[in-house]
Amino acid sequence: MTTVTNIAQLNNEIVAAAGATSGTVTITLGNANSFSATALQAINLQPGVTLVIEGDGHVLSGSGVQRGFFVYAGTVEINNLAINNMLAQGGDGGAQGGRGGASLGGGLFVGRQLGG
Repeated sequence: MTTVTNIAQLNNEIVAAAGATSGTVTITLGNANSFSATALQAINLQPGVTLVIEGDGHVLSGSGVQRGFFVYAGTVEINNLAINNMLAQGGDGGAQGGRGGASLGGGLFVGRQLGG
């Protein structure tokens, strides 16, 4: 279990979890975190790895400009964490009047689910 107190540390631990090949990786938030200048790393775990994020009653804020957790692959458990003020903004669309891109999942987006 690792305790993080800022977004850089949280991102480093998310990247480290992506390198694990088995078992459970637990990250505990040590205080309230706001990250208007830094995006969260996407979570992309190997099969057989579980990531547990223990919020410990804290708040993770995107300050209205960053998206929340993006789970591309893997088993993720988020406990006791408020995820506030996130923004997932799609593209503007093309000059020819095309539609903009999707803005999926402000606080939490799960890319795919396997099994069943």
